[in-house]
Formats: sequence, C-alpha cells, structure tokens
Amino acid sequence: MKKAASILIILILTVSALTSCINDSAEIPDPPEKIPDFRSADWGMSKAQVKKTELPHEEVFAEDMFMLFEVEENDENLLVFYFFEEDSLVSGECRVEMGDGKEWSVRVPEMIDYYSKFRDSISSAYGEPVNPDYRMWIDNDPDYIDDNDMTNLYHKRLEYLTEWENNCSIMSLRLYFINMDFKLVFEAFKAPIE
Repeated sequence: MKKAASILIILILTVSALTSCINDSAEIPDPPEKIPDFRSADWGMSKAQVKKTELPHEEVFAEDMFMLFEVEENDENLLVFYFFEEDSLVSGECRVEMGDGKEWSVRVPEMIDYYSKFRDSISSAYGEPVNPDYRMWIDNDPDYIDDNDMTNLYHKRLEYLTEWENNCSIMSLRLYFINMDFKLVFEAFKAPIE
C-alpha cells in the first residue's frame, strides 16, 4: 500500500510538473518582428536583393557602389540612395527637396510638418532619439532666437537634426537650407562592429 501511494504521489508530481512546463511555454511571447535596417532592406544585402525590396519602383541609376530610386511616398517625391561595399549594403539615404513649384511660405511649413511626422515614425520603429531636442542652433544670437523657425532655417541659423542609434544602425534626420533650397535628408549607416 505504501508503495502504491508513493508511486501515485510521484506520478501526480510528474504530471503536475509537465503540465506546468506546457503552460509556461504557452505564455512565452513571440519574438518581435525584425525591423529593417533601411526602408525594407537590411545591411549586408546584395544589390539584387535591395532592388527586390524597392519593387515596383525602378532604379534610376546604378553603379558598382550605389543605386538610386525615385519614389513617391506620402505625397512626397523621394530620391532613395543605397550604398554598397563589395555588393553588400552599408548605408542608405532618402532626400526630399523643396523644388515642386510651391511658394516657400506654403512649402517650408509642409516640410517642417513632414520632418515631424518622419521623426515620429522613425522613433516609433527604432526607439527614442539620442537627442530629444531636434532644434540645433548654428547661430543662437539672442536677436534672432525668437524669430520663427522658417526664418532661422532660411538664414542658416538653425537646422533640425535628430539622431538614433541601435545595435545595427546609426541614423539621422536633417532639415536644412543650402543652395537656395530646403533639404530634408534621412541617412542610415551600418553600425561599426565592436
């Protein structure tokens, strides 16, 4: 009788332990979906692989070291550059330029708004930026600091710059004025291996 009771207790404990393991494994969440390193591409991809990620867009220009695509997204025309070393993707860049014929008084606020939306989108995918204050003063003369951002951007006293870093990438988003045009540029680089 003692032997049967001992076997029954061991059997109950074994079933209980197995049931506990089964329930614990059901509670393990799925790993988060991997976020691409740049647009829909990952560092190390070949030119052929990157080209597939940009379908249906056609490349405008390609050479050994880079590929260029013209893409329309969110009502903006983007120039998208991919840079390679030995047919391995190492960096990328998206550029939005003002030159669409709109008046500056209309277009610049649109670009500032696009910067904010782009910044929020990148932050939601890659985490909080390294520099939460994106307004980078080049000339913070007190006589001009209270001018609106459009005026300070135009006079090159101010740039918008946000940067992110993670294990794989170093990224930046920049809005600035150069050569009589406002530029919005997003760049991403493969992080150096330590």
